[in-house]
Order: sequence, then C-alpha cells, then structure tokens
Amino acid sequence: MKKIKQFIPKDVLVLIQELEELGYESWLVGGAVRNALLGQISADYDITTKAEPEQILVSLSDKYKIIPTGLKYGTVTIIINHHINVEVTTYRSEHGYSDARHPDRVKYVTNIKEDLSRRDFTINAIAWHPDRGLLDEFNGTSDLHLGIIKTVGEASERFAEDPLRILRALRFSSTLGFRLEKFTKEAACELRGKLKLVSPERLAHEWDQLLAGKNWLKVIAKHKIIIAEFIPYIGRINEDEISKNDEIYLRCKVITTGEINDNDKNMIIRHVVCAYLCNADVEELRYVLSKLRYSNKLQDQILTVYSLVLDVKGLLSLENSGWSNDNLSTEVWRILEKYGYDNVNFFISFAPCFSAQDNEKFLRFKEIVSDFTAAGLPVTIKDLCVNGSDVIIRTGHGEGEIIGDILEDLRQQVISQRVANNRSGQITWLENYGKSRNGNV
Repeated sequence: MKKIKQFIPKDVLVLIQELEELGYESWLVGGAVRNALLGQISADYDITTKAEPEQILVSLSDKYKIIPTGLKYGTVTIIINHHINVEVTTYRSEHGYSDARHPDRVKYVTNIKEDLSRRDFTINAIAWHPDRGLLDEFNGTSDLHLGIIKTVGEASERFAEDPLRILRALRFSSTLGFRLEKFTKEAACELRGKLKLVSPERLAHEWDQLLAGKNWLKVIAKHKIIIAEFIPYIGRINEDEISKNDEIYLRCKVITTGEINDNDKNMIIRHVVCAYLCNADVEELRYVLSKLRYSNKLQDQILTVYSLVLDVKGLLSLENSGWSNDNLSTEVWRILEKYGYDNVNFFISFAPCFSAQDNEKFLRFKEIVSDFTAAGLPVTIKDLCVNGSDVIIRTGHGEGEIIGDILEDLRQQVISQRVANNRSGQITWLENYGKSRNGNV
C-alpha cells in the first residue's frame, strides 16, 4: 500500500489539524483514504469528527466558505481555495430507512468505531489521521489487497437500508477491478428487486460511474441479472460471447479509455455498445434513457448514434450479390444525409467494438466516407456555399417553399460533381437557373 499523506492535499491536512486544535477529534474517511491506499488522488474528501455542525459553523466560518449541505444528518461542506470540497460529518449512528435511502433518525455519537460501523463497504470504512495513522476496524485494507467488495456487517442489512448500495458494489467492481465477496454477491442478487425503490436520478448517476470503469463490460455481463432490474434488455447480454471475444473487448476498452479523449463521447459509446450487445431496438433504448431521466440532449445523441449503428449493420449485413461500389456509395451517401459527417465519422472511430463490422465491406464503407469527407460535399442544403437570399437575388423567386426546392436541386448537382463545390460555381448555377426560368437561355 502507498503512503497516504502524499495523496492528500496539504490544505485538507491543515483542516484536520484545525479541528483537532479546537478540541474535536477528526479523521479522514471514505473514498479519499481508499484511493490513497491504492496510490490515487481524489477530487473530494470526507472528514468525520466529534464536532457538531453548529460548532463547525461557529468555529470556522470566518476562515472558510461553509455550506450547510446536510445539517439534518450532521454534514456541512467546507470549500477550500474554491476548488477542494470537504464534507465534514459528525460521528453518528443511523436508525431506520423507511424511504430506502435516508435514515429516519440520526444520533450523534462520540466513538468513531460506531460511526465506521454504519458505512457501506469495508474498503470505505477505513479512517486515517496524519499522526494516529490508520484505523481499520473491518479489515478494509485486507480487502483492498485481495481485491474484494464486502459490506460492513450483514450484507442484507446494508442493502435493505439503501438498495442503491447494490449498484454501488457493481460500480466499485467496475472502477477498481474488484470482485464481490460471496455473501455480498448473494445478498445483492437476492435484494435486487429493491432497486425499484431508488430514484431514477440516483440509478443513472451510479450507472454512469459503472460505465466509466475500466471493467464496465465484464461487470455488466457478470451481474446482468441485477442491472436488468432497471435496464431490462441487459438481461440478454451474452457473458460467454464477451469472454470469447477478448480481442474485441480489449479493443473496445482501449477506445473508451484512451483514444477518444472526451467523456461525453465515451459515455455515448458505452450506452450504445451495451444496447448493441443486447440486441436492443431503438424504442427499448429510448424507454430506458427516458426512464432514467437523462437530459433530452444526451438522449437524442445516444439514440442518433445507436440508430446509425443499426443502419450501418443493416447495410453491411446484406448479401454481397448484386453489390457494386456505385450502389454501396449510394447507400453510404444516404446514411451521410441522414446522420451527417460528424456522427458517421464518430461511429467509425469506435466501430472496432462491433465484431460484425470488421470485414472487407466495412473497410470499403470507411473509404467511401473518407472520400466524401475529403471532398466536403454538402450533406444538407445548409452545407452549400449559398443560401436562400442568394436564390432570391439570383433567380428572381420570392420567399417560399420553392427556395428550398431550388437549393436541394443545387445540392444534388454538387453531390454529382456537375457543379463545383464552391461559392462561385454555385452562384453561376443559380444565375443560369434564373435565366432559364425567365426564358433567356
């Protein structure tokens, strides 16, 4: 294990010291300790302390910006230097979870060991102090060494308190590459139906973090029965098929962790790959995205790319008989017209995730798209070098539907390369069109 101190910002250490100097025993806990033991820096930090929220507000408000994020549960958030968020929570015990999320009653306690006993997993129940060192009542460091996700205490009790912990267990399995301990896994499967009690927004948040993990695909396949509780088509994923296609899996993992350096695009890819591997139709995917209350923008992006994937799959799965470069070019252009260059080239960037498309016809598909892209041919009339005002000025037509029809005729002429793909060539075509209309040619 790594030395923890080097992975904790100095300002967080100072805050712990300040709380101690005020007479309040304090410890760093949770993900920051876990990540430091694994040699990783965290974005957010959690401190547990004997100080109650009102005492923290009175003692430290003159030095820090303090937000009363969860006074009911003993929590305030301290902002350090405008960018480090530290949640500071009073030692507490929790009782009753009638909403399957929040404790019905919180009781402040004076013993940190009692506070640690309420936490979800052993690897998150390790406390650390810069002078006193580690406090590990539940053998979390051992589980880190072994690569195990194990609940603190009885798994069924932890999951019943907050069923989202079931999905959090899978998320940690994905992000850390750990496996679920036997009894934890059994309880997660047994109580998976309780995920229906969790709000869609919380499910979506954990699901996205699971998808962002390095082992996302294998975790999904291994625990599909759990995930199918809120994404039904995941139940159709073929774990054996993924295991057999290690090369494809590794290629897809490389693409979504390094080659495409855009988190939004990576998330779109993973949603699309999951749906594809489960043979989901567009409406199934639309239902899930809507049910999990993703933004309309993200839903549209995912659905557009997935529809594109299915269209390309349909194109490339057709029998070779009767196909020629010309009609393949026509079909590729149809896809470009429907989805645009950006979406098609984005799809090509992660197409190796789909084994069925790793063939000679797909390579030809890529070549044709590349040729069209290089030529910069207009996909829509908006891509022309002229607009409606040019049509009115050069042809004498007034405003109306005819303007769009003329621009579409021009676009077809440019695509067929009978008109130059530049402004002067397209202006000349409009002028000739106008002359023809007025009987001057």
